[in-house]
Order: sequence, then C-alpha cells, then structure tokens
Amino acid sequence: MRFRLLNKIYAHIFGYFWAQCSLCGKYFGGHEWKQDNQLMITKDMGECVCNDCRDKARKINKKKLQIDDNPYYSKNL
Repeated sequence: MRFRLLNKIYAHIFGYFWAQCSLCGKYFGGHEWKQDNQLMITKDMGECVCNDCRDKARKINKKKLQIDDNPYYSKNL
C-alpha cells in the first residue's frame, strides 16, 4: 500500500496520469505505463491497462483484431 502511495505522489508531482486499470481496477501511474499496455476498444482508440494486465490485454486485442479483420464475420450472429 505504501509503495502505491509513493507512486501516486510521484505521478502527481511530475505530471503523469493516475488512472484505474480498465481490466483489474488497480490504480497505476503514467510513469509505469509502457507502449504495449493498451486494451484496444476500436482500431483507433484504446484504454491504458496496468503492467499486470498487459498480457491479458494482448490476448484480448489479438482475438478482437482477428474478428474485426475477418470480412466474413457478422456481428449480428
């Protein structure tokens, strides 16, 4: 808990965001975010996820992109 508080203070002092992970709900700072920590909502938009959920987000993104890129997939099914 103390470590998270230090991260929160660091984020606020240096102008990084402090947000809740969209998958697990844990708060994290922009200084901890890596480029591939993103859950794709559409091909043009995404949400940040914490480092713990990075692999889960990659799996979801891979599955979502396979569905979206398939011209024979109907979302009405």
